[in-house]
Amino acid sequence: MTKKLLSENFDMKVLGESDVILGIKILPKENRPMLALSHYIEKILKHFDSFNSLPVSTPSEVGSKLTYNACRILAQNNYAKIIGSLMYAMAFNRLDPYAKTMDYGLEYRGDPSVLVSYTDASWITDQENYASTSRWLFTLGGGAVSWGSK
Repeated sequence: MTKKLLSENFDMKVLGESDVILGIKILPKENRPMLALSHYIEKILKHFDSFNSLPVSTPSEVGSKLTYNACRILAQNNYAKIIGSLMYAMAFNRLDPYAKTMDYGLEYRGDPSVLVSYTDASWITDQENYASTSRWLFTLGGGAVSWGSK
């Protein structure tokens, strides 16, 4: 029905079922859709000469304290490109766009068909500027639909 409606209003060709949309690969998994970005992440890693890097389970050492960069000069354009590329993967499909988990995806089981939310907070863990962190996750049908951290 959707194809008929669209073809009445637009010139179009039906080329079969989509398998990649906006860099997101749609994988059929036991008659449930799974959204994955493994091919996109692989492309980004190769582009930035990081494909053969050793994968790690976290993006930084557990328990490490971040400090302000007072005087070290960074290759800011390249850094911004890498971060922007990974943020696309994070914001649109994945919570953890890193090499070790690049074959993970979001699976939508369809049940339960209720919105479930999770939240967490750490209060004033940064003693330098007294900042707090809050995180949240909303799922529907077993798959994440919204998440964030501030």
